[in-house]
Amino acid sequence: LLFRGRVSGLKPHATCRLAVVLPLGTGATQDSYGYDRQGRTWDLGSLDSLDDCDGVGLIEESTGVDWSVNWSPAAPAWTVPGVSYSLVVPHWHVTADEEGRWSFCVNLSVDTSAAQARTLGLLSRKAA
Repeated sequence: LLFRGRVSGLKPHATCRLAVVLPLGTGATQDSYGYDRQGRTWDLGSLDSLDDCDGVGLIEESTGVDWSVNWSPAAPAWTVPGVSYSLVVPHWHVTADEEGRWSFCVNLSVDTSAAQARTLGLLSRKAA
C-alpha cells in the first residue's frame, strides 16, 4: 500500500510538525520482534523511539507474517506496543517550500509467504 501525502496552504518556509500513526501486526506478541533496515532487531516492548530512520518492520513468527513500513523523507519514530497490534508513529519537523507545500510518502507491505508455505506444508502432509 503506497500513500503519498502533501501538506499545502502553509506560508512559504513555515515550519510545523506532522505525525502519521501506522498500526502493524495482528496482535500475535509471542515470538514477535521488530527490525530496522540495517538488520537490527528488538523485543516489541523494549523500544519506544527510533532515531532518524526511513522504515521499520515487525515479524510475527507464530503467524508467519512480516509487516514493514517505509517512509520518506527519513524521520524519527515512536513505537507503541499494543494489545491487538503495535503502532509506529514517524514524526517530521516540516519546512514548507516556496509555495507553502511539503510532501511525504509511506509504503506498507505485508509478506505472508512464510504463512502460505506453512499452510501448504500442512496440507501436503495431510494428503500424504
